[in-house]
Amino acid sequence: MSHTFSSAAWATVAVLTLAGCGSGGVAKTASPPKPKPSTYYAETATAIASQIKGCTDVAAGDIGQGGPGMASTATCILNGRTITINSWSTAEARDGVDAVLQANKTEAYFAKGQGWTVTATDDPTLQHQMTNDAGALMANASEGQTTASSDLPGEKSSAEAVVASLGGAVVQIHP
Repeated sequence: MSHTFSSAAWATVAVLTLAGCGSGGVAKTASPPKPKPSTYYAETATAIASQIKGCTDVAAGDIGQGGPGMASTATCILNGRTITINSWSTAEARDGVDAVLQANKTEAYFAKGQGWTVTATDDPTLQHQMTNDAGALMANASEGQTTASSDLPGEKSSAEAVVASLGGAVVQIHP
C-alpha cells in the first residue's frame, strides 16, 4: 500500500511539527491582568502613580509634617505636566484637601478617589500647605514668591486623564 501526500499535506505536517518544537507541545496562555485595587487608602503615592496610564518619571516626595492623615506623596509627568499624587489614610483626611484648596484662593481642578488626590497646578505653595511644611511656606513668603498663574484647561485635562486610569472624580474649586 502506497501513500502519496500532496504538497499541501506535507506543509500541514511541517507546520504542526514546528508548532510543537520548543514548547514541549504545551500551549501557553496569557496570565490574567492584575486587577486594579478599588481603594488606595494608606497605599504609597508611587504605587498609585504607577497605575496612571502615561505617568512617567515617578518620584517619591517628602511629606514634611504630613498633613493630617497623609500617607505619602509623589510626582510624575503626565502629558508633559508635573502632577502631584497624595495618598491618604482615611476618607476624612482626603476630603480635607477641599478646605486647603478653598483657602488657597485660586480656582483649580483636581482629581480624587478612594485614598488619593492628584493636583496638577504649578503652585508649589499648595503642596507645602498639604504637607504642613511650615519652613518652606515661611521661606517662600520671605522671598516674596507668588503663585503661578493657573492653566485651568491643562489642570482639568490632567485630572480627567487620572480619573480615566484610577476612577474617582474631577473636582473644580471655586474659591
